Amino acid sequence: HSLPQPPPGDPGEARGQEAFSGADPGLPLGRIRPLSKTEVGRGDQRVVHCPGDGTVCVSPLPSGTAAGQDATFRFSAVFDMGISQEGVFEGSGMRQLVELAVSGFACTAFAFGQTGSGKTYSLTGPGAQLEAPALPPNHLGLMQRSFAYLLEHIQGQRSSVTLSASYVEIYNEQVRDLLHPTSCRPLPLRWSKTRGFHLENLLTLEFASLETALALLQEGTRRRASSSHALNEQSSRSHALFTIYIEAVSSGFSVRQGGMERGIPGQPQG
Repeated sequence: HSLPQPPPGDPGEARGQEAFSGADPGLPLGRIRPLSKTEVGRGDQRVVHCPGDGTVCVSPLPSGTAAGQDATFRFSAVFDMGISQEGVFEGSGMRQLVELAVSGFACTAFAFGQTGSGKTYSLTGPGAQLEAPALPPNHLGLMQRSFAYLLEHIQGQRSSVTLSASYVEIYNEQVRDLLHPTSCRPLPLRWSKTRGFHLENLLTLEFASLETALALLQEGTRRRASSSHALNEQSSRSHALFTIYIEAVSSGFSVRQGGMERGIPGQPQG
């Protein structure tokens, strides 16, 4: 995820600079997934190891007559395959990201990795979960846990806070609104001096409960363009962006605060 940069003149600018003095604005986190049933059935062996201290080592098995080259990668933190969904949420700084968003920063959590690496599972849990009426708590992803913590956190705010969300997918270089009940038309990308780059006619829906937020996530996910392929039967062929907008009203003044985005990249085309 990315550590936020405060808007110029924002009252939280000093706090943000103090909190992240000397820190990289982007914190790369790595998560190692276990072998899938398909991989186990093929007799595949694990070649990725986590020795600790944010290090991931890849030791390829010998192929033919020549052995592969070992490689080492460094992250801000690495979660080994035995970690729970709750452990990833608590160890990834997502609580801090939510608190910063409520304080007026724009924050983003972005999942990146090759097809079948577990991006969607980390963010939302198993795909079948989104269709179930009751979600098993131990499988909830970063998104659902962030929604719950956000709603819990704003209860202690002195000002009145309004939350709204949008959900779009990028597919074949076109942007589609996943929350619009009828329109399938691509959204045009516009730019203005007051709003900067934005999607014209993008639907944003207010929510005040966890149930409503989860319903928006479920409804939009159902509309995503999905296709089966060899690596992951439920992998999506589109990229998705779920954005939460936070607006606070106090003593007659309306202040647009921070926002939270979740990016879910899908299968690369070609």
